[in-house]
Amino acid sequence: MLDIVGLISFAVILILLAVVSYTAIAFGLKNKKLAAEVVQLKLDKLSLISRLEKEMDAKESVSLEQTDGFVKFLSESRDWAFKYIEDVQQAIDAVKVSASFGQVSEESLTELFNFLPESNKEK
Repeated sequence: MLDIVGLISFAVILILLAVVSYTAIAFGLKNKKLAAEVVQLKLDKLSLISRLEKEMDAKESVSLEQTDGFVKFLSESRDWAFKYIEDVQQAIDAVKVSASFGQVSEESLTELFNFLPESNKEK
């Protein structure tokens, strides 16, 4: 009877040892797979960060180019406006000078009226 109990105990311990070994091997394999996935995720993260940085730099570059173009447009518009004002003031002065002699010359009026938009010239 003692031999049967010893044999059954030995068989149970052997089965438990096999189950524990199998579980350890299974967890080890799963751990290796998870470690490989973590490494891949870190590489993907680095790749995405790099791509995002490039996109942000490109967007910032485009934004700077657009801002520079707008500033250039404002500067040119301002210069054109100042020149237009100077030219109109010269034409007004010419009319004023000719009026000071008692008669406004048609040439000075034409020069002044040339600054008006087309719709106002017909009126």
